[in-house]
Amino acid sequence: MLTLISPETRVPKDHPLRRIKVMADQELRRLSRVFDEMYSHTGRPSIPPERVLKSLILMALYSVRSERQFCEQLDYNLLFRWFLEMNMMQESFDPTVFTKNWERLMEHEVGRRFFDAVVGQARQEGLMSDDHFWRCGQSDGGFSWREAEQSDASIDDGSGESFDAERQRQGIETLLWGSLFDGKSQWPFGGHPDYPGYGHSGARSGRSDVGIRPRTLGADKGYDTKGFVSMLRSRKITPHVVQNTERRGGSAIDGWTTRHGGYGVSQRIRKRVEEIGGWIKVIGGFRRTRFKGELRTQLAGWFVGAAYNLLRMAKVLPQMEAG
Repeated sequence: MLTLISPETRVPKDHPLRRIKVMADQELRRLSRVFDEMYSHTGRPSIPPERVLKSLILMALYSVRSERQFCEQLDYNLLFRWFLEMNMMQESFDPTVFTKNWERLMEHEVGRRFFDAVVGQARQEGLMSDDHFWRCGQSDGGFSWREAEQSDASIDDGSGESFDAERQRQGIETLLWGSLFDGKSQWPFGGHPDYPGYGHSGARSGRSDVGIRPRTLGADKGYDTKGFVSMLRSRKITPHVVQNTERRGGSAIDGWTTRHGGYGVSQRIRKRVEEIGGWIKVIGGFRRTRFKGELRTQLAGWFVGAAYNLLRMAKVLPQMEAG
């Protein structure tokens, strides 16, 4: 039998990927000038970079564990083909396409550019504010996207110990699990002993390169140290840190801070940040990264984070429009 059908007709009109596709395509078009710089104008035609990047989004959204598995599913998954704007006759591309593009993507910081563009889109829609931020740190493999500034990590709280040393003494090193065969990965301090990871969380109170200046910042009780709290107050940021009443010397958060209603609200909603971390690990496939090296792991992290933001916006925006 002869059948005329396109992937477009098989995707429901209310499927959340439709809105995600529109938002992703909008930001990828804005990056077209960067893509022109990445690729040569001579030689064989390559897979469009937009298609490669949208593939990374699909892998995060649908928990595809490897590029090889994704290329296999692309042969028969109509939803994936529709998202990548491939017709029924086009063949799936080879997994080495991803490998050959990693260096270009890292060199031109495409992951960071795309992530920031998605965040900017959320800001334009009124889904973000700079009033309150939450610093998520977990000793069993939390995520840290930027290294700490040297000035932040060496603040002296007057007790003779730097902030970084005090954090290490408290055993709250925050790690991103890495490859067992990567020489740059480190053994975790306070985490699982069988898995090495990359770097530490440091004391970042906001992404300074995008002009974010929070008024309040929440953090787990592991950050209830004199150095961290003093650093926030010096930047005129109110610390909504969970009080650690069991630490020696008592909590660095005084009653003047906890008496305000905003502090109580911050403590009630802080679990929402943990839910995001859970999605990134379980759904996004970042419980243990499959990449070797900090730069590749960072690039994958940008796209997993962007995928979560796109999914969240696809759910929230229709509710706002209906309201």
